[in-house]
Amino acid sequence: MTTFIISRLLPLILYFSLFPLISGAKPNAEPIPPSPLPPLSAEARAKILRPLSIDWIQGEPNAAVIIIEYLDLECPVCAAYYPLLQELKKKYGDKISWIMRHNPSISHPEAFPASMAAEAAGRQGKFWDMVSLLLKNQKEWSFKSSCTEWFIHYAQELGLNVEQFKKDLQGVEGIPLRKRILADCLSAIRVGVDGNPSFFINGEKITNPSNLQEFSTLIEAELIKKKSTLSQKN
Repeated sequence: MTTFIISRLLPLILYFSLFPLISGAKPNAEPIPPSPLPPLSAEARAKILRPLSIDWIQGEPNAAVIIIEYLDLECPVCAAYYPLLQELKKKYGDKISWIMRHNPSISHPEAFPASMAAEAAGRQGKFWDMVSLLLKNQKEWSFKSSCTEWFIHYAQELGLNVEQFKKDLQGVEGIPLRKRILADCLSAIRVGVDGNPSFFINGEKITNPSNLQEFSTLIEAELIKKKSTLSQKN
């Protein structure tokens, strides 16, 4: 377990530590969380798998069904799941909420920059819009050295302040965004995420459904459970 944690954390820590130097910014003096991390208690794990103040969430934090997705924006499977999640939102409305957490893989070289683009757009109120463009148009920018140009193009399409967007993508102004992404990566390791995408429904990790019907069945089961719990309380 220790070897696994170190192998997952080291590339991220190196990236986080060296990015300001690569981009010409001053090194970040703030400490990196220690590694290896201690085992989580059941209570601590449950806290991580609930809506957090830093989370991006579509829907209400107190919805009956909370879906947390750890994903890599350059992962083709994650892109394939995106339309399915949109269908679920249409089908269940305010009964479900979707939380997206970053988990860029080192096997996808543009995944971390894509997460940065989403976070930079989020600073201007367009996080989910940028995520949508990144996943729908993944083949345009994935594995391309020109990915930043595409991200700037999407920022223009969304009507963002492009100069601020560029500053947030690199340099000192982007340090809080890199920390934000790293926080998601650390939480992924701590709750046992072993691939992308990984889904948790109401705090429990699920086997990735293969279609809308399978996902709906899991959600229906949670809604029934929730209804039963409320009936017992009354």
